[in-house]
Order: sequence, then structure tokens, then C-alpha cells
Amino acid sequence: MSINQNQSAQINPVELENLLKRSCVSQEERAVVYRELKGRMSEVVNAATAITQPKVARQAIELLMNLAANSESRKAFIWANFDVTELTAIVKLATTPGQLNAASIALLANLTNGSVIRTSQLWETLTKANDAAIVASATTTKPQRTAAMALLANLMTGSEARKAAIWASLEMTGYTNIITAVSTTGSPRTNLMALRLLSTLAEGSTTRTAALSASLGVTGRAGVLAVATTLGQPQVAAKALHLLVVLSLKSLAMQAELWATLGMTGRAAVVAAATNPEQPTVAKNALRFLDRLTLRANGVAAELWATLGAAGHAAVVAAVTNPTQPAMAYEALQLLISLAVNSDLRKTELWAALGDAGRESLVHAATTAGEPEVANNALELLQLLNVNPHINVAIWPLLQPRLAQLWVVAQQPIAFYSTTNFLFEQIRGDAQKIRQVLNALNAAIPAISMRRSIDTLRDWGEAASRQEPHQLALLTGIVQANTTPQKMAVFTAAVMSGINLLQRPLEDREALRDQLLAIPMAEGIDPGPYRQHMRLGFDAACSNTAAVIESQFLPAREKLQLLEIIYSLGEFLSTQTTQEELSKIRLITNISRDFKLQAIGLILNHGQAIEIQFKEILAWLKGEFKKDPHTVFTNPATLGDIGDEAIYALAEQRQQYLTLYQNFRPHMTCDFIQAEIAHINLSVLEKEMPADFGATLIFQLRQFLPIAMIDSDSDSDSDVKDDRQYDRKSESK
Repeated sequence: MSINQNQSAQINPVELENLLKRSCVSQEERAVVYRELKGRMSEVVNAATAITQPKVARQAIELLMNLAANSESRKAFIWANFDVTELTAIVKLATTPGQLNAASIALLANLTNGSVIRTSQLWETLTKANDAAIVASATTTKPQRTAAMALLANLMTGSEARKAAIWASLEMTGYTNIITAVSTTGSPRTNLMALRLLSTLAEGSTTRTAALSASLGVTGRAGVLAVATTLGQPQVAAKALHLLVVLSLKSLAMQAELWATLGMTGRAAVVAAATNPEQPTVAKNALRFLDRLTLRANGVAAELWATLGAAGHAAVVAAVTNPTQPAMAYEALQLLISLAVNSDLRKTELWAALGDAGRESLVHAATTAGEPEVANNALELLQLLNVNPHINVAIWPLLQPRLAQLWVVAQQPIAFYSTTNFLFEQIRGDAQKIRQVLNALNAAIPAISMRRSIDTLRDWGEAASRQEPHQLALLTGIVQANTTPQKMAVFTAAVMSGINLLQRPLEDREALRDQLLAIPMAEGIDPGPYRQHMRLGFDAACSNTAAVIESQFLPAREKLQLLEIIYSLGEFLSTQTTQEELSKIRLITNISRDFKLQAIGLILNHGQAIEIQFKEILAWLKGEFKKDPHTVFTNPATLGDIGDEAIYALAEQRQQYLTLYQNFRPHMTCDFIQAEIAHINLSVLEKEMPADFGATLIFQLRQFLPIAMIDSDSDSDSDVKDDRQYDRKSESK
């Protein structure tokens, strides 16, 4: 930790005093002082621990704090000048009553703020007695109280174990005193640190949150709420609102108590804070707090909607449609979603409150890929409003010009399902709309992942399969879209696989095929090539892999897309079918090795491959390599002077062999990886594999080892879901 080169030298007291004065002049002068002292920082550190010279020590501590202010790099450099002895000395000063106690605590709080590494190093230095002393300082009324609370909050950041230890030290009296400090000290800085400490304690533990909630009581709740709605102290208000969010996160009882404690005046004050764009951080936290209060509480949502009134509705809508404050827009959308759930009346009134400009802005937010989280919330809100038939009709004209942008939003993982579900509700059963949506998709490619498109169409096929008119409309939209025959084959297969064609009776399949081929093409289109490709898409949906592979008119890329549609059907690649497909691919003679390997990769990824099959594929590929002039298994020393083409061919072999391992990764166990590493080492030792190639394979296998260990423990994992998802899905569409 220390870069201290001179542990005995100490800065001259007169120079120290002058430097301290200069560091208080301005940020610029502070930077100049830092540069002057950079090579002598250890002299200032030594002075800071001069217990026998309290005035000098205090000035040195103040100078270090000034230099460290608002600069992570300067904090890190100053910290590095503390060796174990000096850090222990500062800790002793910080945990022992005396003249330098408050200043030493403040220095430690300053230097550890924002750094998990420095915080961990300090924690390792502290004894239990030191912990107790800092806790005692945080719960006293003396000057060191604020800095001690800041230091405790720093120490807890990023470590549940440290939180638990400090929580145990605080006990009941400790955190009750800190709750009192939230609103009774008269010092905004102390209020802020008390709120920060309580928030940090509460985060990550329902036990601590419940205990703090119980300790608050009516008086404590009122105190926090009063601070949260106090004008003129935005930092304090924002932190108080954050604490309220944390406390109400998992407790319906706490939500109800806070709502009751607010009363009409308090509610109006929080609404005012939530709709004040001049203080965006306060507004964001106030919006989040109101959202938490309405979560799974329809009565509160109704009261809040009434409290907002027309002016409040307009203000929240303004926050939603403000592109310069995405964090505030995100929270405003969350609140509107919670307010709209389970109330047709509020949906209708919200749509009216949006107005023409607000509706356009909402659709624009939903179709802006640059802010995916905002877009996702905007889509969820539109999907809720979409339930109303009149609103559904009104949304489409606003959406039409932004369809291509909406497809781009769908590429964002967070927004994929919201986008595709919302789109399907808009186009369900309407072939003309489906055609427009697919035309927009074609216009957006290559920005759009074909895999995402396939997933979307498969989901739509599944959703449409329950009603034949919707199913036919979806197929009609695909046939009449402005696309290539090759892409139509893929789109047709994707939809048909969602319809689960393979599980239907033969007569139903034949009837659907006849319906598909009877759909008229768009005007001016020669149906011949398209019908041929549609038949192939239909065959793919029936899992006819041979028809796809042996097709003479479909390019390799689309063949692989069709194969992935087939192989990704969960019920298709059983253990036996996996073996059959692997054998079939290897035996076909009129396709390239690269195509075979890509198809094998799909089978390995989606199928139920076993280790012996993987070994067979490796052996087959080595045999394929022997057909080339040189192989990646040849000793490089024996290759001689080879040309660029041969070098590229060897690089391709290397990549093909490595890719097989990557594709088999989902089936690798820890034992398999360890055995394979041993086998590769032996092959290198016996000169059957070049050392550098063996090292590459072993490196990749070692990268897989932690993943294999996680996979083996996956049964013990638990998924944590936001209660909000259940609430939104509870509405019947």
C-alpha cells in the first residue's frame, strides 16, 4: 500500500501552514499545491500522525483532506503514502478521545469514500475495539458524529459481511440514535450522513429493513418524510426519499404506514417534489417513492391519481416526455405504469392527459434505442393502454412512421419481449399491418439480428396458433411483404414452428400448406420462386432437415437459419436424433466443410450431445484436415517456407477445431474438462499436437471450468423476481 520513501521526514510547520492556507483559496490553487507536494507527500503524512504536536497534526490532516477533495487520483496517491504504521496511527487517533479524534475520522472518511479497495484495506486494519469506537462516535452528539457516520457508510459499501458486523455493533440504541439524527440536529450535513448510513444498512437485508422500519415508529417516519419534503436542501431530500424507497421495497405494511403518515399535505409535497424538473435527482427519487407506494395497492393508486389532479398528470407526463432527463423519465414511466394497472378509468384519463404531443413523445420514447430502459418502460405503458380498443386504434398511426426504429429497439435484450408483445397486440389478425411491420423489418436490416427476427416470428406464430384467422393473417402478411424468396422461406419456417406444425395431424398440416400456397402475392411479383421457397420453409417447420440441406436453390446462410429453427425446437433433438443428425451432416458429400461444421455447431448447441459423440466429431475433423496440403497438427518446424494461402488455411483449421470445443461447452462437465486438458498435454508431450495449439485449447478449456462449476450448482440457485412483474401480468388482456 505504501510508497513512502522517507518515514522520518516531516514537513516544516511554517511551510505546512502556508500550504494549508493556499489549499483553501481555490480548486486551481489546490491542484498547484498538490503538484508541489507530490514528491514529498510522505512528509505531510508523517506530520498528520505527530501526536505530540496536535496543531501541526491537525493542519496536516486538513491539508490532506483539501488535496483529496473531489479527486479520486489524488485520494489514491495520498492513501498510497500511508504505510501500515502510519495508517495504524491515524486509526488510533480516530478511535481515541482527544483533540485529533474528529479530524482523523474525517480524514479516513474522506480517503475511503468511493473506493472498495481502500475501504477493505482500512477494515483489515481495524480491531473490534476500533469498530466499537467509531460506532460510538457515530451515535454521540459530539463534532465527530457526522464524519463517523460517513466512515461507517463507506466501510459497509460493497460488503454484506461488513454491514452485518457494523449492524451488530450498532444494536438497538445505536441505530435509534441515528434515526433521531435524521431530523433533529439542525445540520444538513449530519442529516445527510444519517440518511446515507441508514440507507446503506437497510439495502440488501429484509431483516435489517424490518428492524429499522419498526424502530422508526410514527415519529421517525414523520421525521424522515419531513426532511424528504424540505425545500432548499435537495441533497438531503433526495437521500431521505431514497431511504423511504428502500424501507418500502419489500413491505406492503410499511407502504401503507408511510402513505397514512404523509396525509394530504405530505402527499401534495411529495407530488410537488416529483414534478419539479429543476431538481431532477429529488424528482427521480420522489417518483420512485410514489411508485413504490402504489405497488400492489390499487386503493393508494386511486388516491394518488386524484391527488395529482390535472396539473399533476400534466407534470408527470412532461417528465415522461423530457429527453434531457432519461433517469427522471424512466421513473415517471414506472409510476404511470403502476397507476394505470387494474383501472380502465385511469388508463382512459391518462391517455387524455397525454394529449397529441404527449402521445407522440411517448411513442418516440418507446422507439428510441439510445435509452433502452426508458424505451422498455414506454412500451410497457403503451401495452397497458393498448388494452383499450379506442387507444389501440389511435396508437397505430403514431407508430407507423417509427416501425423501423422500433425493430432496432427490439435488439436490446431488456426491450425485446416488450417490443414484440406490444407489436403483436397492434397487428394481431391484420394482414395489412403485419405486411407493414415486416417491410419495416426488412428496411431496418442489417441493423436487425436475423436470430431476433426468427425468435419474434416464432413467438407470434405460437400466439396466433390459438385462432385460425390470426394465423392466416400472419402468413398472409409474410407472403405479401416486400422481401426476398430466401428470407420468406426463413420467415415462413419461423412462424410455422411457432404454430407447432409438427405436432398437428397430417391432414391439418396439408390444409395449412395449401392455404399458404394459395395466398396471393403482392402485385407484380412472380410467384414461382416464392412458392418454391415457401414449400421449403414449410418442410423446415416439419423438421425435414434433409430437404433443407440438399436444397439446390437456397444459399448456405438461409439453410443454416432454417436448420437452427429446426434444431432449436426443444422436442426435436432427442439423444437419438442428435446422433442421427450428426452422422447425416458428416456423410453428405456435396456441401463444404465449413457448412458442415456450422451445422454441427448448431446441433451441439441445441441437442443432447454426449462426450463420445464429441470425440467422434474431433476425430472426423482431424481426418478432414488430412485432405489439405498441411494440417494444424503438423510440427511447425517441418512445414518449411509456406505461402500466405497455406498460412490462412492453417489458421482456419485452428479456428474450426477450437470452435467445436466452444459449441460443446454447454455439455462439458468439470471432469470432462480436466480429462481433456490432461489428454491435450499428453498429445503435446508425444508430439501429436504443436505446443502453441495445445496451449490455446487448454486456455479455452480453463475459461470454461468456472462456468461448468456454476452449471453443476445451478439446482441450488434461486431466481429473484420483481413483484412488479406479477402485478403487471395480473391484468387480463
